[in-house]
Amino acid sequence: HWAQARNQQDLAGEPAALHAIAASAEHLAGLAELSAGAHDAARLRFEAARSRLGHAPADLPPYFVAMTLAWTVDERSNPPLLLGEDTFLLGRRIGVEQASGHVAIALALAQRLAGHIDAALELIDDARARFDALDDGYGQAYAAAQRGHTLCWARDYEAGDACLAESERLRRALRDQRSVAMSLGGRALAAAWMGAGDQARRRGLEAVQMMERSGDCAGIALTCTDLGTAELILGDPHAALPWLGRAAELYELPGGQRAYGWTRLIQGHLLADLGAHEEAEAAWAVAAAGFARLGEQQGLQAVQRARKDGLHSVPINQTP
Repeated sequence: HWAQARNQQDLAGEPAALHAIAASAEHLAGLAELSAGAHDAARLRFEAARSRLGHAPADLPPYFVAMTLAWTVDERSNPPLLLGEDTFLLGRRIGVEQASGHVAIALALAQRLAGHIDAALELIDDARARFDALDDGYGQAYAAAQRGHTLCWARDYEAGDACLAESERLRRALRDQRSVAMSLGGRALAAAWMGAGDQARRRGLEAVQMMERSGDCAGIALTCTDLGTAELILGDPHAALPWLGRAAELYELPGGQRAYGWTRLIQGHLLADLGAHEEAEAAWAVAAAGFARLGEQQGLQAVQRARKDGLHSVPINQTP
């Protein structure tokens, strides 16, 4: 119920004196905008959240629920790439100073998706400094992971993998298995971009198995997505399809509707490349219907392009 949720977020953000609650509402609204591909609108929401936190009492007890987008879409490739980055709910209730770090990283994501890499890295470094000052290991690991994803987005894969390796190390020390798996998924993608197929598959499979042991359906979907995307980057659509198919089965859960649409859209691309045109059109039809329900214009335009282009050639290796 996206429209109703947005209305509630706006109502929660109205009281001028309740800066802490308004910041939480603006942050959630920003994530909703990112979930619809509205990067500029999300940026404005996150900037409003940062401003509100700057006026909130610093001594409030933990109240702010830490969340993130969980996955991103990279349309610079053909077909697009769906990247699982972190779990949507990070399992933390935090205070104002830590919340400032999380909102800075959310704003960094909006900047990254809009193509502003330097601004994104500066925001992540600001968040990391806040987490360092608080000796917040969970925040430090999250900032390291987001720095890694941002560097990989900028195609600096070696540096990105180093940051993701730091996040994995910190998360293993915290015994945070879900987050360890997400760091491994990111490292699987980095390895694929660097052409290290065996390493990419080993990391990706370990991530999936960790999520399976915990019974985390959303986590399984995210890590299966990363394995499928890694195979796509490595140029093997046959190997990518089963992983994306499994992810699609699991993404039909609350919050996963847009990811489901993009997964089905990418499946359509791969099926068309393999000559299964009826199956491809069926996948695109499902994706288009889902995007229409969400009002997701970015996805609808991607479906239109896919149908217009017809057959696509999946590159043997998408590493520049």
